[in-house]
Amino acid sequence: MTNETKGGWQSRALSQTFLGGVLGALPGADLQLAVIGKIIEQWNPEPERVLDLGCGNGILGRFLLEQFHSAKALFLDFSEPLIEAARKNVVTLVNATVAVADFGSPQWLEVDRPHGPFDLVVSGFAIHHQPTEF
Repeated sequence: MTNETKGGWQSRALSQTFLGGVLGALPGADLQLAVIGKIIEQWNPEPERVLDLGCGNGILGRFLLEQFHSAKALFLDFSEPLIEAARKNVVTLVNATVAVADFGSPQWLEVDRPHGPFDLVVSGFAIHHQPTEF
């Protein structure tokens, strides 16, 4: 991810555009979540710890917590505006922790480590921004 893109996601304007327009316009979003839920049920029917990397507004992690009631989830994103949206989205869930961390940097592990190990790691919209070269 370039610094320009990285900085853009930290801007309130880009984050609000994403949350208000792009995210809401995903075709079959409910169906996508249902499929993810079914796959997870088959693979691990009772996950205890979930990590939502680049959580955005937390829609994916919240869906999983609603499906797997005994699970706890850590929601991570590096964008303050998106983290604010995630906090609002999961405020009623006592089993949700929301934290600021950039998973493109090794320092995110310092935030992640006390909450793991994880049974399930998901990333709905952010993972594709990571470079493919090592």
